[in-house]
Amino acid sequence: LAVAGVVIYRMWTENYGTSDNDKVVEPSTNCVESLTYIFRHPHVLLIGIMQSLFESCMYIFVFMWTPVLKPINPPLGIIFAAFMVAVMIGSAMFDHLFNSGHSASRILQTSFGLMFTSLALTSIFISRPMVCFCAFLVLELACGLYFPSIGYLRSQHVPEEYRSAIMNWFRVPLNLVVAGILLLNFTSQSSSTTIFVLCSGMAAVGILCSVFFSSRYPTDNRNSDSSQEALVEGA
Repeated sequence: LAVAGVVIYRMWTENYGTSDNDKVVEPSTNCVESLTYIFRHPHVLLIGIMQSLFESCMYIFVFMWTPVLKPINPPLGIIFAAFMVAVMIGSAMFDHLFNSGHSASRILQTSFGLMFTSLALTSIFISRPMVCFCAFLVLELACGLYFPSIGYLRSQHVPEEYRSAIMNWFRVPLNLVVAGILLLNFTSQSSSTTIFVLCSGMAAVGILCSVFFSSRYPTDNRNSDSSQEALVEGA
């Protein structure tokens, strides 16, 4: 990786893209403009907050599920395969619900609700690995619902020219939250229960944000090209 990094740095040139008038857009300018856009448009800020909350819980789960299931000496490959099947089922459920007339914001509420339920059950039954495993399947199902939902909402509310930079801004708090909670676990000997309780709290805040978003910004333009691309990428 180090050698590849040096070769890329020395030999590759950056493709910054061009605007309609063929002017090169500087990365620093794009970052500043995207940050300004976030604070001027509350619905974009809300989408970013929901993304940070959900994905923080998801990444913390990635680090925590193996220690929780360790007492039963789980077959990790089979369990991971079961998780992926649950994600696939969630994506299929999104297609069915969306095509049945349910809005992406409502489906996002459902994914946050399932996430909260899973994390709350895990924090309560942390000493019962089989119950936790079933809860983890629910969490993966929520992930399958989440990704096409948030992708669709981004396509509707975040302008394409700023979308990448805006979403990268929200990865900053996401990474800080994940690192902070995991460091709390390793440095203060906090129990796994504490970690899942904190994640449950974040999921509960996500539910409130998704309910507010759905009631305040009910945009649902299903026929746009960007919407269709987002659904394909999310699935």
